[in-house]
Amino acid sequence: MQGQFVAWAEPHHIVTVSDRSATARALLEDAGVGSRVEVWDLQQFLSTNVYEFSGFRSSGRSDVLAQLIENYNGIIDEFETDPSLHIEYAS
Repeated sequence: MQGQFVAWAEPHHIVTVSDRSATARALLEDAGVGSRVEVWDLQQFLSTNVYEFSGFRSSGRSDVLAQLIENYNGIIDEFETDPSLHIEYAS
């Protein structure tokens, strides 16, 4: 039992497209873990991270977004079989 508690000791997050946020929340509630998992809209999540990591300077946003997309594409390369999930970005 204690191992299960430790697994949920940190807040968990689901990042999804906005029209699936309500579905994700409902499924989490049905599973009894709704209070332990936050659901974030993808656009809000990306915007917040780009602003934060650029130090809230407009001059750094493009570089931060390019790095974020590069990291995402690396995750796709490692864990997914569908290369169409890649994001193309011309900075």
